[in-house]
Amino acid sequence: MEAVPGAIGVCAAVAAVWWSWFYPAYWVGESWYGTWTSRVFLYLIPSFAVLGLLVAAQSMLTALGVPLPGEVFDPLAVVLFVLLLVGFLGTLGVPLPAPWAPRWMRRRRREDRAAR
Repeated sequence: MEAVPGAIGVCAAVAAVWWSWFYPAYWVGESWYGTWTSRVFLYLIPSFAVLGLLVAAQSMLTALGVPLPGEVFDPLAVVLFVLLLVGFLGTLGVPLPAPWAPRWMRRRRREDRAAR
């Protein structure tokens, strides 16, 4: 029963990643691109969700009694905190690449760069 909060956290983190990656790609038009909301969906929500996924999975596995090697989770946590920093910078408007951006958004970025 102790693993239930971790399992709920894993499900919530996976749902947040799915929502932030696929919602802009399939249900929102190109007019959304460049707004503050688009930066939150492309940078901040995935960063927090992936970090939350690590914490929830670690909590769930620990509650189930699975031995976790620290040498795997510690460097992964550092990488995810760097990803979170990139998410904050991207949300603030620093022009960073978002590898999970929809295809139409990557195309529009190429066109904007070519026009300059």
